[in-house]
Amino acid sequence: MPIRIIGGKYRHRQLKFLVDAYTRPTKDRIREAIFSAIGAATNQANVLDLYCGVGTFGLEALSRGATNVTFVDQRIDVIKVVQENLNLLNEKGVLINQDAISALKSLAETHQQFDLVFFDPPYQNQVAEEVINRLNAYALLKDGAIIVYEGQVAISASTLTEFKVKNYHYGQTIVQIIRKK
Repeated sequence: MPIRIIGGKYRHRQLKFLVDAYTRPTKDRIREAIFSAIGAATNQANVLDLYCGVGTFGLEALSRGATNVTFVDQRIDVIKVVQENLNLLNEKGVLINQDAISALKSLAETHQQFDLVFFDPPYQNQVAEEVINRLNAYALLKDGAIIVYEGQVAISASTLTEFKVKNYHYGQTIVQIIRKK
């Protein structure tokens, strides 16, 4: 199954991807629905793509007008594929080869703030609430920032009291669009 950019200036461009048991690219129809739901939020956005896989969310955001994307993944083979995809599009990004929780701390130490955060951890990895808590605690979110979470289990409402949340279901996949109030 080819992976492609679905909108913006790089629409229909094919991306390189890994074929292994750990990489699970988001289906085109789900990505299309997500970008439709967040609208123009990518314009001039500073974007964080946690658990980036081959970078489809961040690359899609660049195609739709994001000014900067930080890609985070702990697997070096994944980071290499993201760099290859950036090269294919003649784009630049910040690549961090670190686990997501450590990367969030490092980003906070450099006073980073993001308009848009994508995170799609491995489904067996139960870190969603910790990621939300750290994004807040480390002040990594700009006012009005949007977080897009994809998983099999929704983030609990008690974790999201400071946010406005919309839930979407695509088979066994849950997507939460989480806006900072």
